[in-house]
Order: sequence, then structure tokens, then C-alpha cells
Amino acid sequence: LVYLGSSFYQPATNEFTVVVTNNIDFTWDIVATNYWLEINQPVHGTVSGASNGWYAANAIVQLSKVANKGYRFNGWNGDVLGCTELDAVLNVPMNQARSICASFVTEGYTITYASTKYAENTNLVSYTIEDEIVFAPLSDVEGWKFTGWQPATISRGSTGAVTVTAQWTQIV
Repeated sequence: LVYLGSSFYQPATNEFTVVVTNNIDFTWDIVATNYWLEINQPVHGTVSGASNGWYAANAIVQLSKVANKGYRFNGWNGDVLGCTELDAVLNVPMNQARSICASFVTEGYTITYASTKYAENTNLVSYTIEDEIVFAPLSDVEGWKFTGWQPATISRGSTGAVTVTAQWTQIV
């Protein structure tokens, strides 16, 4: 709020220009300081608890994060110096303008192979929600012919540990 001569003026933003054409009393009264918080929504999860906007100086804004299925939280990015995390909540002191984002990465899941009959197995031992896996065949072993895997693939979007069983036919 600015007092110009005999009236008050409320600027629409925190920047404005005053042109003085004659002698006037010019008073600048800063009522309160606010800082802008920009919350950048991540790709593989969400941040909640507050929205983009102006916050009073020294206010504590609390942000929570939730990972999408198949992803896990990997840390906070941006203007987080001076912020503290307690019980999965980021406490953000509004003592400066801030831009903050949560980072998420893919969760890894194990693949266990059963009934391989000691055949050399070059297949992957883990996967993520973003992977699509078609298992390579095993070589035949003495007295046994490899006939396939059960399941034969892991589809993109799958999560959780998987046991894949080799299928064999005995050679007589």
C-alpha cells in the first residue's frame, strides 16, 4: 500500500512506477513480505498439501508426496535448502521464493528362475514397470529339451516379484 499525497494506492503487482511532477509527500509502507512458491508436479507421482502461490514471510508450508504404482520417491529437488522432512512431510520455510519438485524413479522387482536344470541362463534378474521382457530360451541339457518359460513374458506395466519356471520335455 502506497500513500501518494492525500490518497492511498494499491499496486496490482509488487512492481510499479511513480512519476513525481511536483513536490509531494511520498511514503512507502511495506505491510508484509510474501514469497512465491512454485510446486512443479512430477511425472511419476504427485505433490500435495499446498498450491502455487504467494505465502507470508516465515510461514511454514507442508508438502507431501505420493509415488505412482511402480515408482518410488527419490528426493526433493529445487530450492529446498533450509527445508526439513519429518514423517514424509517436507516443511518449507517461506523465507525466500522457492520452486520445488519431488523426484520419483522406477522401482526394481526381482525375477527368480525355477527348474533351469543348471542350464546357462542369460536372462535379466530384475525389471521395472517400464520394461517389457521376452525371455530367451535355455539350451537343452543332457536328457532334457527346453520347451519354454511359464510365464513367457513380463508385460510393460507389471509390478512385483516374478518367478519364471523353465518347461522341459524328457528326451527318451
